[in-house]
Amino acid sequence: ALPISDFAFLANITEITGYLYIQGAHTNVPLPNLKVVRGRETRTLANALPGLSQSRGEKFAITIGESFGMTAWPFPALQQVVKGKVLLYKIPMLSSPDTIDWSDILSNGRADVLDYLVGSDSSVKTPNCSSCPGNFCWANDQCHIRTSVCHRFCPGNRCRGSAIADCCDADCLGGCTKGLDDTACSACEKFINGDQCVDQCPPLVVFDFKTVSFVPTSDGRYIFGDECVRQCPNGTFANGQQCVEICPEGRRPEKGFCVDCNGPCPKVCDLPRNVDGFNVQNFTGCTDIRGSLAFTDFNLNKNPSFPGRPQVNQSDLEAAFSSVRRVTGYVRVASLSNEPRFTSLTFLRNLEWIGGEELYFGLSLFIQSTSLYELGLESLKTIAKGNIQIAKNPNMCANLTKEGLLDSNVIRKDQSVTVFSNKNCEDDYCDSQCNRTLGCWGRNASHCIGCQNFDYFGTCVSDCSATAKKFGSTLVYADRSGNFVSGLGVCAYCHEECAQEIGRAV
Repeated sequence: ALPISDFAFLANITEITGYLYIQGAHTNVPLPNLKVVRGRETRTLANALPGLSQSRGEKFAITIGESFGMTAWPFPALQQVVKGKVLLYKIPMLSSPDTIDWSDILSNGRADVLDYLVGSDSSVKTPNCSSCPGNFCWANDQCHIRTSVCHRFCPGNRCRGSAIADCCDADCLGGCTKGLDDTACSACEKFINGDQCVDQCPPLVVFDFKTVSFVPTSDGRYIFGDECVRQCPNGTFANGQQCVEICPEGRRPEKGFCVDCNGPCPKVCDLPRNVDGFNVQNFTGCTDIRGSLAFTDFNLNKNPSFPGRPQVNQSDLEAAFSSVRRVTGYVRVASLSNEPRFTSLTFLRNLEWIGGEELYFGLSLFIQSTSLYELGLESLKTIAKGNIQIAKNPNMCANLTKEGLLDSNVIRKDQSVTVFSNKNCEDDYCDSQCNRTLGCWGRNASHCIGCQNFDYFGTCVSDCSATAKKFGSTLVYADRSGNFVSGLGVCAYCHEECAQEIGRAV
């Protein structure tokens, strides 16, 4: 059994958006400040439990089972379960649930509590609740403080007492510490804006009757889950007022926003982590992977345990993943040391963003024990969360450092980069046009993490054209096609209104 000190982190939990599941506890599991369980995700039993035939198919927000060492209720401050029922079974040392006013916590009260063999041990005594309001308690010294016994004129259905001044604000959930105050709620019914519970987030635009148009507001907020935020967090995009991880059909991400597609839209695909011969063809044309990518010899090779599963070759990966630009989880390539057919990850050459929303033991990029000669991730610009490990690849020089990835804004300071037991890097491994301080993903000029001179549409070059002209203090490079750079180290096209002459832009 774990000592109580190992559960100390649970003391800070006040709200659970999904469900609470405790199984096989040999000691008490203290959640002293848990007030609200929303039940947006619940547990469902495929088969009924013995003694609880009605449990099959029910949706449970709280499940505690076979916890023979539990002697105290985990959540003596619980005020409300929004959706789902409560399942309690085989907890012989816990007192009966009948001393708790479940009608204050659950929409259907005691009828939503399924219990079996709770408090069945002969040594368990019913707590004395005579000094508690309504004679309800969790234990002898823990009254059940009810929050739904309110004045009839309360604007919501929660309060901290029976007087009208004790009514919680209508936007409160569970209860409150002060009456009629939207900053004193146990949790918010809908949204939290700063420290306030609100019915809706402030709009980004309002209609101006004078100009007969919509104008931006100074206090507008985006919606991120239950929060009102000034900007959508990294890894999400503003779609109208909502922050989303993946833009909806018909829209694509651009500079932090979802915009209408001009032509064919990106294709979003869900991936069950491991790529194998059965599913690889399903991802042709995908641009956004909702999930993680894992390439291992167990899944890419034929396996007698999976009769009929074809072998996956580099050409199969090229056809399936060459269009991928975003992965919300992690990328893992491992245990391919005896697979000479896999020499590079160039099939992921268009991958720009790894979200790290799901990690592999804390890692968002994991390349280990492979036969790769180079990484080839030439477009990778952001690893939003998680650490990097590239190790035990005897054929590959991994010319990457944390400093280089930090300087090029691929990672943040709190992310680590671990590189070891790979092929020793030659001094001239990276192309001469690469900024070698930053490193590279491979030998080519298109594999540079940063350029020594200029970036010509993803390839590092010495200059943007054969001709250089100086206009004032700004260098402008131009060729017959009008490609130029203005002191930023990036080649670009002249505006269509610019007049063109051979060798210069005017």
